[in-house]
Amino acid sequence: MTSTNKIVGLLIGISLQSFIAIESRAEDTTSCLFNGQQRLCRVEVSGDDLTLRLEDNRTIEVQRRGRCTDRRKEGITTRSCNVRIGLPDDFVYGLIVRSSQDGTKISSPRLEIKLPELAL
Repeated sequence: MTSTNKIVGLLIGISLQSFIAIESRAEDTTSCLFNGQQRLCRVEVSGDDLTLRLEDNRTIEVQRRGRCTDRRKEGITTRSCNVRIGLPDDFVYGLIVRSSQDGTKISSPRLEIKLPELAL
């Protein structure tokens, strides 16, 4: 293989990795329950982190802190992580629980967000 072919192969590999990274940050519109009220949310997922954009253009950033716990019971996978929840005017610490069956739930003392369509 010539050096030109190696460089082209390397560039294709880098481009493919960039494409995969972009795909992992895909944004979807889904229904969510925000403190019990039905809303539409745009959700961007990047690993264990989420960005929620509500209908009124408020943004909520959910960032993993520390380790996560994975459990598998009766064919259902559950992943729970401590998170920092960045609200438009404040932040709180809470928990995110993602389930292959029940979707995603983000909770803190002031807040509960359920995303039933966002399964693990």
